[in-house]
Amino acid sequence: MRVAHTRRWTRRHELRFEGIAESRARIWPRRGEHAHAAAAAPYCGSVACPRTGSVQTLDECLHCAHFVNLRPDADRKWATMRCLCCDDDPIAGRVPADALEHVVGPETPVAAARLLTWVRGAAMLVVARNELVVGVVYAHQLQDVEGQVGELMVENPWSITPAATLGDAVQALRELRVPGLLVVNADSELTSVICTADLRRMGVPAPLLPR
Repeated sequence: MRVAHTRRWTRRHELRFEGIAESRARIWPRRGEHAHAAAAAPYCGSVACPRTGSVQTLDECLHCAHFVNLRPDADRKWATMRCLCCDDDPIAGRVPADALEHVVGPETPVAAARLLTWVRGAAMLVVARNELVVGVVYAHQLQDVEGQVGELMVENPWSITPAATLGDAVQALRELRVPGLLVVNADSELTSVICTADLRRMGVPAPLLPR
C-alpha cells in the first residue's frame, strides 16, 4: 500500500543499549550423525533471526557471536532462542508478518476498530481507502467514544525508513510520544508498522521504552 502523507523521522539516535531478543525456533532431533556432533548440538532446525529477520539454520545461529542460548519446549518440537541485540541493529525484516493486517477504513465503526485492537493487541491501526493509506488511529483514541474511525484518525502520521535502527525507533517514540510508527520506503510504500510492544520483543530494555 502507498502512503498519502507522512511526516518522516530522520534524526539519528543518541541512545546506547544492549538487550536480549527472543524468537521461536522449529527444532527436531539430530540423527544419523557422529555421536560427538550430536552431543554438542543435539537439535537441527530453522529460525527467523531476531536481529535481522532472515531465516537461519540452527547451526548458523549456534555459531553466531550474538547467540546466547536455546531453550527447548517440553515437546522438543519448538524452542525459544535468545540473542543479543543493540541500538544499531536494523528494524528491517523484524516486524511480525501480521503487522499490516491491522488495517481499517475511514468508515469503520469505532466499536469495531476498538475490538480489533483488543483482539490483535495492536497499539495502532492503519487507516486506508482503496489501497492508499490516509492516516492512523491509536488504540487510546478509540476508548469511550463512538462514530467512525475517520473522525478520529491522524491524517499525517509519523514514519521511519526500513533502514532505521532499533535506537532510531526508540528515540522517535520517546520524543514524539506516539505508540507506533509507520515504516515507509523511498517509494512511499508502507512496508510495516512498529510499536512499543515490537521493540520490547526485539530486546530493547524496558526502562528505555515510552510508557
